[in-house]
Amino acid sequence: MSDTDLTHVFVFSARRADVARWYEEVVGLTRDSEAHDDSVWYRNGGAQFVVHDREDEPADAGIVPWFHVQDLNASYERALRDGSAIGSLRTGHFFARDPEGHVVGVRQRRPRSATGRT
Repeated sequence: MSDTDLTHVFVFSARRADVARWYEEVVGLTRDSEAHDDSVWYRNGGAQFVVHDREDEPADAGIVPWFHVQDLNASYERALRDGSAIGSLRTGHFFARDPEGHVVGVRQRRPRSATGRT
């Protein structure tokens, strides 16, 4: 197993219902049956795809892949050193920009739950 996994892809949206419906109707995703107040989740065999309300994320986040890492603090320190960290280390995660400016989320690896969610 890798020390880093792509676990989620979030689409931050001010129009969650419309965007979620588009991914269902056009792409053919099937909505997870578990209800969430601020997001719609899809299980697709690999990383989970999530349409999430815009809140507490970088203003230009758009589509954000999430990576789970073994050592969050070390990853954050490296992002700070190279100037790619966006804001501060939050509870269990931070945002960063790759060299072309794409936003990514970095989280501390957590054990898998019985449902397979991390």
